[in-house]
Amino acid sequence: MLTSCAGLLLTENVFANPDARHEYDIRVAYEDVTVMFASLNFWNATTYDEIAERIYDYTDDEYTAYVQVSPWYLDQNRSQTASRGSQFFKEPFEIGGRMEMDITLSNTEQPYQVSGNIVIPHHRSLLIEAGVTLLFAYGGIIVEGEFGICCYCNNFAHLMSH
Repeated sequence: MLTSCAGLLLTENVFANPDARHEYDIRVAYEDVTVMFASLNFWNATTYDEIAERIYDYTDDEYTAYVQVSPWYLDQNRSQTASRGSQFFKEPFEIGGRMEMDITLSNTEQPYQVSGNIVIPHHRSLLIEAGVTLLFAYGGIIVEGEFGICCYCNNFAHLMSH
């Protein structure tokens, strides 16, 4: 599958194409959206590393978005799951924890449910685009690195308790 659609949520699919070089090929610029969500799919693989080899994303080209695949299905019937990957993106649109990379929260993928403190470590940055809504169930934002909010005329980011 090849996509250039920012904000696409790819879920509940069976990918079993052993002759394909990549099952999922991202053509979304990192500056447009940081993460594409592709969790709860069967990738015909049992480990995160096997799945990562089947996806063309940020790990192959730093100018494209990162693909979050965890959790994934271990069987074609989609009855057993495994997980690994980002500790910041819990599931689509749920965030919290320590950031492992620079992140831009895009207004195409929201509102975001914040389930714990957002920790921005030294040498990392979090940018929140105009129009983004963060709903805090718990926690706040702890800034050790860089934090920015983009706002345009009458278009603001919204940070609210939930």
